Amino acid sequence: MAKQEVNRTIVNGVDNFTVNILDNGFTVEYTGNNSENDWVTSKTIVSDVDKLCEIIRGIVVIPQSS
Repeated sequence: MAKQEVNRTIVNGVDNFTVNILDNGFTVEYTGNNSENDWVTSKTIVSDVDKLCEIIRGIVVIPQSS
């Protein structure tokens, strides 16, 4: 049986995010609900602080859990 692809685009339910500092960049991880209302985690590797700030700006406008 083929593995079903999970929609990892988070559209709501984000209460927090985590930034880890690495030797060569950062990771940003956050959880929330996708458009199918499934709970998913998104983790992104970022090489520079400007891109990190752009991602964080996008996260903080996602609606929080009620």
